Amino acid sequence: FPSHDNHAELNHYFDQRPESREERRNLIYANVGDFVEVKDPSFGDLILINIRGIESHIGIVLDSETFLHTKEATGSIVDRIERYKGMISGYYRLQESPK
Repeated sequence: FPSHDNHAELNHYFDQRPESREERRNLIYANVGDFVEVKDPSFGDLILINIRGIESHIGIVLDSETFLHTKEATGSIVDRIERYKGMISGYYRLQESPK
């Protein structure tokens, strides 16, 4: 996995703790400029999932079949992408910082 000097750019995601799905969706869309959509996701890319009609859940792609995400009941979990196939809105990659 290539080294990215972008971890500081992600700090604003963790400073806020939205309570509702709508607030999570708004936070996601407030930061879409940092990411580009990709059709062939690889390790470290984000997967955006639509839950009950709202794009409010994000996971991290591990490989072509699995991703890491959190669930309130279980905490962090590795899940199969296939299980969410009909709910996936897209895959996104953090853009490289200009040098």
